Amino acid sequence: MFRGSVEWRRARRRQPTGSWPTAPVRGGAVTAAAGTPGAVRAYWRPGCPFCAMLRLGLRRSGVLAEWVNIWDDPAAAARVRAITGGDETVPTVVVGTRAMVNPSARQVVAAMKAEGIVQAPVARRATWLARAARVRPRRGPRRRPSVDEPRGPAAG
Repeated sequence: MFRGSVEWRRARRRQPTGSWPTAPVRGGAVTAAAGTPGAVRAYWRPGCPFCAMLRLGLRRSGVLAEWVNIWDDPAAAARVRAITGGDETVPTVVVGTRAMVNPSARQVVAAMKAEGIVQAPVARRATWLARAARVRPRRGPRRRPSVDEPRGPAAG
């Protein structure tokens, strides 16, 4: 929820006069939650740029997470509201028994280490350039005809 957004304006209308809604602090506080030990669960919604950045960062870090769309799952939306204090702030990540609101990938990895969660290394997918190099047939060095060999159809 950023200042000027529809959600922000709706929250502003609900607030008593003189108080402004505050956006969650980047990285959010880690609070206790009844999560599944040894699991990383990320709550997201389509179109959220913060969710996309977190997904990219976790993928680069090799972290496997269960991604739950809060617009498709009402129970997940209720869980996010319980964690964040009534707001549907995403991304919300539950690592083991800890919950974090809008964390960075580094904070998720640090929480995994603190919880003692170790995941098997993920096989990294080759880059598009490496895949293209495997697909194209390799050609050997160019062989130049010697002086004695004919060079074309007219040499005969």
